[in-house]
Amino acid sequence: MNGQPNSYDALVMKNILANNEFGIKSFTDFKSLATGNFDSSYYSEIDNFIKTRNFIAIETLLDKIPRTEQYIDVIDFSDQGLKRYVATVYDNDALEQDPEVIKIYRFSDYG
Repeated sequence: MNGQPNSYDALVMKNILANNEFGIKSFTDFKSLATGNFDSSYYSEIDNFIKTRNFIAIETLLDKIPRTEQYIDVIDFSDQGLKRYVATVYDNDALEQDPEVIKIYRFSDYG
């Protein structure tokens, strides 16, 4: 990754490495694709949109969710071997906690 990540990105990267089932050791092209309010009842739709790479639909869906103290971030990145991934990350204003990775999607698993 070029330069130093901001503190939020650094926390997410640390969490990805800690929950790492894919052998990820470093990151390139780390960027947010969509961020918004989170309601867990919409996660199955978000999951399907990620698997079909329909990131515009995720942004549209997140725009419709009423304001909450919970947030989801959909992050795109590549690993040291330039394999591409998407991760969903949860954060909450009400809790003093680091952002938590919900799931890591390896693109090669979804066509």
